[in-house]
Amino acid sequence: MRHLPNILTSIRIFMAGVFAYFFIKHDYSACTISFGVSMLTDMLDGVLARTYNWVSDLGKILDPLADKITLMVISICFCSVGWIPEFMLIAVIIKEAFMLIGGVIMLRSNAVAHADVYGKAATALFSISIVMALLNEMDVLPLLTSIGSLSTLVFGLSVVFSFVALAHYARTQFAKRKA
Repeated sequence: MRHLPNILTSIRIFMAGVFAYFFIKHDYSACTISFGVSMLTDMLDGVLARTYNWVSDLGKILDPLADKITLMVISICFCSVGWIPEFMLIAVIIKEAFMLIGGVIMLRSNAVAHADVYGKAATALFSISIVMALLNEMDVLPLLTSIGSLSTLVFGLSVVFSFVALAHYARTQFAKRKA
């Protein structure tokens, strides 16, 4: 049971590939389901690891890696069909590069970062934008004809919140080191 969080995280990495497959096939219902499974496993692995103290060195690497893979796969898929502009994809890549560098530094110092309110807001906005975009393509909400552009706006806000979370975390870490 101790390895269950890492198994769930591995499922999340696999689900990014499943999402891409169904996206290429234009099966947006299956994309929505695979994204939902991915988010569910993301929540469960963290809860289980913290609740039962099943935190592992592998999990410290796999969990953020799964986040990055999921975010990058979805961002590339959305950019490839014009659902998000290229500058947003570039912003995501830059942010993830900073996060990767920060993650390596944290691993070397044996630190674990927990999402603050900005990070959680970024994740929530990202998730909402993904679901909105997929619903728009499935014509589930025909009354909301501008949901596509609204999902792009929400995606953009998630990127902004990601940068704010990154800056906030860096500021608090430097403040701790000075003290």
